[in-house]
Amino acid sequence: MERSDLFQNFWDLSWKEKQVFVCSHVEVRKPKEKKEGNSRRNYSFRYFLNLSGKQVKVCKQFFCTTLCLKEWTVHTWAKKKCLPHDEGTDDEFNNATVPMNEGRDSDEEDLDEPEERVTEKKCFLLQWFDMLQKLPSHYCRKDTKKLYLEERWKNKTDLYETYKAFAAEQNKSAVSRTFFCQVFHQLNLSIFSPKKDQCNKCVGHKSGNVSQKEWEQHILDKDRARIEKDSDKSRALRKDIICLCMDLQAVKVSPLTNASAMYYKTKLCSHNFTVYNLSSRHCCCFWFNETEADLSANTYGSCIYNYLRKHCSSTARTPIVIYSNNCCNQNKNHVVANALLHTSIELEVEITQKYLIKGHTQMECDSVHAAIERQLKNQNTFIPHDYVKHTVEARKKPFPYDVEYIDYNFILDFDKLHYYDSIRPGKKPGDPVVNDIQCLKYCPDGKIYSKLNLDDSFEELPSKGPITLKSDPPNLWSSRLPIPKSKYENLQDLKAVIPKDYHQFYDNLLTC
Repeated sequence: MERSDLFQNFWDLSWKEKQVFVCSHVEVRKPKEKKEGNSRRNYSFRYFLNLSGKQVKVCKQFFCTTLCLKEWTVHTWAKKKCLPHDEGTDDEFNNATVPMNEGRDSDEEDLDEPEERVTEKKCFLLQWFDMLQKLPSHYCRKDTKKLYLEERWKNKTDLYETYKAFAAEQNKSAVSRTFFCQVFHQLNLSIFSPKKDQCNKCVGHKSGNVSQKEWEQHILDKDRARIEKDSDKSRALRKDIICLCMDLQAVKVSPLTNASAMYYKTKLCSHNFTVYNLSSRHCCCFWFNETEADLSANTYGSCIYNYLRKHCSSTARTPIVIYSNNCCNQNKNHVVANALLHTSIELEVEITQKYLIKGHTQMECDSVHAAIERQLKNQNTFIPHDYVKHTVEARKKPFPYDVEYIDYNFILDFDKLHYYDSIRPGKKPGDPVVNDIQCLKYCPDGKIYSKLNLDDSFEELPSKGPITLKSDPPNLWSSRLPIPKSKYENLQDLKAVIPKDYHQFYDNLLTC
């Protein structure tokens, strides 16, 4: 099972990340002395894999078959990235440009040491970086392969001091600060995640990769969506409509303390799906962890369905407008569409879903996430439910945030409703696709209408025939979701640094 998890995690990485993984798990050395004769052996290799939470030395065949790689591929990657620059080897670590503000420690001159010594220290550094737990960017996960370290360090100096302390514990020599920063940048790591969305077209225009005409149209679309949102907010303040926005907060983990053991163990992921009322400022945060729900469309559909039934059913059929980002998996798919259509028919209310332009999706619920982030600073989080307490304490006036901590019984399978099997406006090649939609309208008569542009008129989506209200969909899950055995073992190890009152929660987790 562990080998299967290693294989799956490895092939989920990008091609460059695969190379970094291999070079951090393969130690390359030049033989101390060559055998007499015509020996072609110029290097020796040692292979390591993370098994049972430890770095274990394995044989070449075990390493290659686990990752499904050819021997020559492993050797080529390892030699290019683990050996010093010699004999034509393309070592991108040694060719890296060091930022001007990164000084060099005078008492550690790595490049003056013997090549074998440099290689050993470099491999240990790569192994240490591999041990650190990393997360993809929540905001630009499709636009960059950069990985972000959990927010446990203030800056690279703090990170470097942690590395030196770990090296001392392992009786290993630490590399210089300069060399440390070289490797840090070459591994495409960062300590702080982006503060806001990154727009591909705006960045591309600045670098000359997007034409002026295309960029100007993009800005017009962005401004048009903003004007539409401001107009709907004004209508909501006049009580003509109910205007909501919704978004998912960046992933959080538990347990989370200042103990150094946290750096090297995988933890349980928790998520917060936020729905915010623009006129009343009422906000509901739906917290869940990975053992109760996944990041599928049924989870988001269940959250918004629950919110609308609970908080919008007593408003005398006032039309509802919902703003969200353009993430298809989260907001723009037939599962969420079926959930909103089911709600529209049940509550006999018109629901309109509008999408902001990709890269410019700042909404009021972002302020909720910012307030929660401030509250989480210097706070211990022992179990996922602790995020509920932190969220309630994040805002005092005019009233605390409303929080729902959901479990697997909360998630409904809206895919079973089969009102619409697709929300694509066209059917033939060349016709508009789901990504082109800027607005959807759900009507109590069971019909869905779409707009490809906010200034266009609504067009009815193709349906299978007359639609009537169906009974509520069944639960998606019959029990809690299992986690990988390796993560379970890591969480068991972390029990040593959290109070005993919380141990039972981690003991009761299911594994696959």
